Amino acid sequence: DAKARASPPPEQAALATLHNIGASASEIPSSFRYHDLDALLLSPQPERNKGQVLFLQGFLPQDWVTAIGSKYDIKPDFFKRHLDFSSQSDHRNAFSLPSLPSTRDNHFELNINTIFCHSTTLAGDESGNSTQKCRMKQEEQLSTYRRQLRAHARGGDSLVRGYSTLDSQYSVLEQRISICETKNGDGWLLIIWSDVGQDLAVSPAGPWTSRLGPQTSTFPIIQHFPGLTQRPSAKVENNCVKHVQHDANGDTISPMPQRAKTPQSTTLLPLDYQTLLSLHKLTKQAAHDPLLALAPIFTHSAASDVQFLNLLEICIDEEVPQLEPERPRHASLENIQHFNHLLSRHAKQIRQCLR
Repeated sequence: DAKARASPPPEQAALATLHNIGASASEIPSSFRYHDLDALLLSPQPERNKGQVLFLQGFLPQDWVTAIGSKYDIKPDFFKRHLDFSSQSDHRNAFSLPSLPSTRDNHFELNINTIFCHSTTLAGDESGNSTQKCRMKQEEQLSTYRRQLRAHARGGDSLVRGYSTLDSQYSVLEQRISICETKNGDGWLLIIWSDVGQDLAVSPAGPWTSRLGPQTSTFPIIQHFPGLTQRPSAKVENNCVKHVQHDANGDTISPMPQRAKTPQSTTLLPLDYQTLLSLHKLTKQAAHDPLLALAPIFTHSAASDVQFLNLLEICIDEEVPQLEPERPRHASLENIQHFNHLLSRHAKQIRQCLR
């Protein structure tokens, strides 16, 4: 376990991306890989009363957590909450989470959902038993995933909070974005820590892994902006998306074709943040107000939740006719109960964010 925990991430994995808010359009954000921690710690502070946004991507090694917490004076509770993958019945955190609202006045979490569409059906009969058995097996696999994550995750690996099969065609992957605001010299800093890092296909395996492949596709998180189709944010060649990034020394990182096996829209947030901010027409105002600087993150999370709720509504509508007296009800009742559990959990997470 100790050896696995100490293994370095892939050389090309960007663990952090730093944006200067209000910077010129020609200024490209700086990306920091595993060996660039010292350069990140030496990065200049923002101008007086202006801000920076630091994206953290996927799992972070312990030395990164310690160094970033020390440099920016981040409360340990922020890191503790984001890195806690234990269930509510797990006593390893001494039942200290969730903590008092007063301890997290400057940080909160947002949901990110990725919808999977499977062209192959679940194994089993047509009575719905295959879906129920699949869900039970996935719960066991998810518990194993949570227990082993700290030992097997490398820097930049994607993290998963939940995974649920809705029916034979659709399933939903649940992840998180943790946000913290702090002072940074004479300005301010937003830390946006996303569970989405490296492709899920190369991150620690979980109950979703067995269904990844050419028969499974992921839906993008869709947002609507005036003129969005006229403002491409990436260069496309041979059906591969290429982004230009700079490393800690200001040198250009060779743009490698990113043909992800499991593409996720949230992967693009650190790269397209300034573009999204301009689409909100908040580039100048956001330089002086961290809440406005979060607009692209809020809308991304909200759009993700809207798509999840729209899908869940369709699933519920399909189950309701099955509850008629002359039809077998067992599978449909279990599906409705499962959907209700998902809705309750999401509602609780949203309420916590709004406190």
